Amino acid sequence: MKSLYDFAYLQNEVFYRSECILKYLERHKDISKLDKEAIINTLLDALVYKGLMNPDTESLDFEHLCIRDDLDHIRYDNTPNVTSIPQEIKEAMRHKSIIISASVPISIFCAKPASEIHTCIYDMNTAISSLFDSFKFLLCDYDSPTRPGVRALQRPFVEVIINGEAYLVDTLTKRIFKSSWFKTTYNMSITEEIAFEDFDRKRQRIYQNQTSPSQQLATYYHLMGVMEDAFKTVPKMEEALFEFEKSKENYPEAIAEMDFIKEDMQRLGLL
Repeated sequence: MKSLYDFAYLQNEVFYRSECILKYLERHKDISKLDKEAIINTLLDALVYKGLMNPDTESLDFEHLCIRDDLDHIRYDNTPNVTSIPQEIKEAMRHKSIIISASVPISIFCAKPASEIHTCIYDMNTAISSLFDSFKFLLCDYDSPTRPGVRALQRPFVEVIINGEAYLVDTLTKRIFKSSWFKTTYNMSITEEIAFEDFDRKRQRIYQNQTSPSQQLATYYHLMGVMEDAFKTVPKMEEALFEFEKSKENYPEAIAEMDFIKEDMQRLGLL
């Protein structure tokens, strides 16, 4: 038996709805059935991705938050009904910085919690779509998974293929849903749909411009430096702060540029 708290990776680098996943479980005692399923699959995805669990011989005992050396508990599924954005995709997000993601890595851009920072779901969907060769933009109506009796209207998703299965990416909640399951379970109807292959020339040009490489991390680092301490007191900023620090490993040249900007501003008496 291995406690989930023995894995530093889970404690520090895996998130659920913008919070560290194990801390999320501590802070949210009364989670919904949907959240429970998504958290379970997020934990399994992270452990298998990082090579910390053998899916052929081990399973998750969620009740006791541990990994057991048997297959008698919850087994890993590479096409679950609901989970957070998979770790493999998050890693790709860390290495792509484009115009629509505000010229910072997509991982930072999409980590922002909607409840704390104003963000545009259409921009986030476009950013996520750029990681895939093919995708669809959808507007949908469906029965709310979390608010019984409420019908969500005109909600935008980006649909992509992950492990051979169609998934709806919900960039606001940082979750993905197996399309076939979600459509049936929540009585989903599509009001508007367009695939990348069906873009006309104008839309292609707009999309190509929005997803063109662009990186202005040095300026972002400078601004985040002013707000970082305040953000540390907000649990839903944990993922954004982690991705902020992680980007420094992937973009060391931006750190050097930020230092140059600071020196220049000091020389001009602006700092």
